[in-house]
Amino acid sequence: MDKALSLVIEIQSDSVRGALVDFRGQAPEVICSASSRIMHKDHAGSEYITMSMLKSVENVAGKIMKEAGGSVRDAHFILSSPWVISKSKKVRIEYEEEAEITSDMIEEVVKEEAGRILEESSEDIVIVEQKIFDVSLNGYPVHSYEGKRALSLEVSLVLSMSSDEILKKMHSAVSRHIHFYNDCYHSALLLHYISLRSSSMDGDEFAVVHVHGELTDIVVVRNSFSSNLGSFPFGASTLVRKISSVMESSPETSSSMLSMHEEGRLEDEHGRRMEEALLSIVGGWHDDCAGMDIPRRVHLLSPNYPGIFKKILERSDCRVKIFDEPLEKIYIPALGSML
Repeated sequence: MDKALSLVIEIQSDSVRGALVDFRGQAPEVICSASSRIMHKDHAGSEYITMSMLKSVENVAGKIMKEAGGSVRDAHFILSSPWVISKSKKVRIEYEEEAEITSDMIEEVVKEEAGRILEESSEDIVIVEQKIFDVSLNGYPVHSYEGKRALSLEVSLVLSMSSDEILKKMHSAVSRHIHFYNDCYHSALLLHYISLRSSSMDGDEFAVVHVHGELTDIVVVRNSFSSNLGSFPFGASTLVRKISSVMESSPETSSSMLSMHEEGRLEDEHGRRMEEALLSIVGGWHDDCAGMDIPRRVHLLSPNYPGIFKKILERSDCRVKIFDEPLEKIYIPALGSML
């Protein structure tokens, strides 16, 4: 394996995807890819879920090693909830006299805010990523602040945190198959934001709603700043289990019925029963989304049943665009812009 290549591992709540990527050209090139499901069972504890995740991470690394072999330069771990928690903050500082703003001052603001968050967290929590969304001087956003003078400084930022123990176990799971020299950890939500901002977004107020296996992650952006981030326990796999219970059918049959309903292919009686079940089951999901005060413009990412979740969001007069691209079209261009 070429040591200049990078390994990208995306870890969601119910699946792991990986790709070997060459970032050296004008556009990132995917050499090979692999995926693995994270096994879940009813009433499983966090230890079981973590072990299932680590097994899937190791499976993906093993598949990529068999195809490419050797070692890589970097390993990028892209984390969705529950493996990462992100918090948005606005920090405002008032000066008695005009102060010259420098990059060192901005870095100190971020460092102090990270320190405060860690003090409030358990000893196992570490900061894995930080992003500055916006800097304002005297109440006005600026693109260039170095050397400018101001009476007030406001920094809008997002900090992402994870369990140090779990990160080390992820590192070890990949290292059993592939040697790498550097590791980096990222929030999937922040990479979604970067990907959208660099491609199709034409405004500064929108929400990214990511529905994966067991959870839904949401980032709300207003005035180009992540004003709200959240996660709640309802995903596509949750929907299948609840439909299976209501319809008294197996998970496999329920999954097939959901796909047919999404495509408008269920017969009348089955379609009516499915619609009634969805109104009851997904109504709570809709309420959780509404509780985050999402804007009308929504970018929806859902590998499974995106049409169903889109229809639910549109009840609130949201204008929903399904943004369900493969790994190489979401995260890898965003990572390329950061490297």
